[in-house]
Parts: sequence; C-alpha cells; structure tokens
Amino acid sequence: MGLETLIPFIAIIAFATCVQTVTGFALGMIVMGAVTAFELAPIAFTSVVISAVVLINGVVAIKGSFHQLLMNGTL
Repeated sequence: MGLETLIPFIAIIAFATCVQTVTGFALGMIVMGAVTAFELAPIAFTSVVISAVVLINGVVAIKGSFHQLLMNGTL
C-alpha cells in the first residue's frame, strides 16, 4: 500500500472512529463504504482492519472501567 493510498485510508479510519465515539455505531459502515467507493483497498483487508479497530476501541473503553464491571457482578 503506497503513501497515496495509506493517507486517505487512515483519514477515513480516523473520521469513522470519531463518528463511532459520538454516535455509538457506524464505524464499519463508514469505513467499508468509503474505502470501497474510492477503491483504496480490498474488501477482505478492510474488514480485518475494521475488526482490529473495533477490538482496540473495546479494550480502551473497558480498560478505564473494568473494576466497575467486576463490582457490579457483570463479569
């Protein structure tokens, strides 16, 4: 992946992550739609990146409140 493809790809991921933070959904829809529309990367690669970003977002969100999950008996 060249720099001329990587920069827009990262910009789309950053924008979609901001939307995900505000609305609580749509990260995958925005990334998959934009990357496919601009033909930046294959769909399989894009889906792997989306999965990784969602996993990292979940870990970061749970990291700060993991003790609350344990205290409430959720885990």
